[in-house]
Amino acid sequence: MMIGELTWRTSAGFLEDFLNGDVIASNDGMPESGASLVQLIRRERDNPGVTVPAVAEPLLVWIVSGQAQVSEREGAGEWETRLARPGTFYLTATTTPYDMRWTLAEGKPFTVMHIYLALTLLDDAFRLCHGIAYAQGEIDDVAADADPHLDKLLGWCWQEVAHPQKGSGAILAGALKSLAVYLVRHYGRARGERGTARPHALPAWKLQKVKQHLQANLAAPFHLPTLAQMCGMSSWHLSRQFKQATGMSPSEWFIHQRIQRACRLLRETSLPVIDIACEVGYASHSHFSQVFRRKTGMQPAAYRRR
Repeated sequence: MMIGELTWRTSAGFLEDFLNGDVIASNDGMPESGASLVQLIRRERDNPGVTVPAVAEPLLVWIVSGQAQVSEREGAGEWETRLARPGTFYLTATTTPYDMRWTLAEGKPFTVMHIYLALTLLDDAFRLCHGIAYAQGEIDDVAADADPHLDKLLGWCWQEVAHPQKGSGAILAGALKSLAVYLVRHYGRARGERGTARPHALPAWKLQKVKQHLQANLAAPFHLPTLAQMCGMSSWHLSRQFKQATGMSPSEWFIHQRIQRACRLLRETSLPVIDIACEVGYASHSHFSQVFRRKTGMQPAAYRRR
């Protein structure tokens, strides 16, 4: 086909022709596994840039081994770069082509699993979880994120494709059906309906982990890199996704929790203000009073008397 004739759409089975990886295993020989396509792919060299055609089925990519810096962009937009490492996943459900490039860590190959879920599975999952057809729904795009519950299902799929045995196709069929329901339940919704879910917001389990850590350490200095390491992501991405999920940056949320705790101590105890300041991480009475007034509109002593 000549370049001038390209429509930049293809079918799931031919997408890898554009990405130049080596398919080392797939479920092609497991008809009982259904219409979904599962491929294990080994990438042994960097890719300076490629336009990825759109496919009808959402694509789920799970990093099995190795690492790479992966960059993506749509149209003439800016490149967004993330570290793809074992246990992270990408979820793409776009109807338009996009650009992609990657650099292997230390020049070492990495292995990924591609899953193209059958549209019939997605339709059943949307009807079950949202009471609508797949055509009336949409799925969030996710890039280099981690989900421990999803990991279990993906590990199940990987095991049956990488080391097939008698009955592997039937087991894989059940895993893929469960996978479709899980993805639609946690990353899908009615088209155009955002509700409390926000694209690229921090996943609920990571958000809870960060909040619990901050609440348990109100007296300690705020340290964003520690939170980012807990979530397996960069400080910049954590800060952005935390704000998309809560409306506040991690540091703003931390200060808010400190002041909420201070308000409770001022109302419910007779502790001196300086002791309360220390309790919520402020060594200086004046600094605590300054932050408290900025957040509540009054000094700590005045708040206590109110």
